[in-house]
Amino acid sequence: MLYIDNSLAVSFDSYTLQQPSREFIEALTDVTVSITHYQAFQDAKVKYPKLLALDLMFAEYYGMWVENRLFEFHTMTATERYLEILNKSPHVIQTIPLGIIASYLGISLETLSRIRAKI
Repeated sequence: MLYIDNSLAVSFDSYTLQQPSREFIEALTDVTVSITHYQAFQDAKVKYPKLLALDLMFAEYYGMWVENRLFEFHTMTATERYLEILNKSPHVIQTIPLGIIASYLGISLETLSRIRAKI
C-alpha cells in the first residue's frame, strides 16, 4: 500500500486481532509517528467516548478507501490510475521511487515507463 498525504498507516489485521502483522510499514518521506499500546488505547476509548467515535470513523474511512481502491482496479486502466495520482498528489510522483508507484498501481516498472512516455 501507499499512504499519501496525512493518511493513517496501520495494519488493521494486526490491530484488530492483536497478532503479528503480515506486512511492515516503511516511511519513504519525513513523517510524524504516534504510538500507543493497544490496551491503553482501549482504556482511553472507554474513558473518552469521542475517541471511540474517532476510532470507528477511522475504520469506516479505511473501509471506504479499500472499496475505492478495488473499484479503481476493476474500472480504471493503469494509465487512468496513474493520472489519478498525478491529479490528486503530483508531488508523490516527484518524491516516491517509480518502482513503488508501479507496485501501487499493480503494474511493472516497464509498463509505468511506457505510460509516462505517452503522457
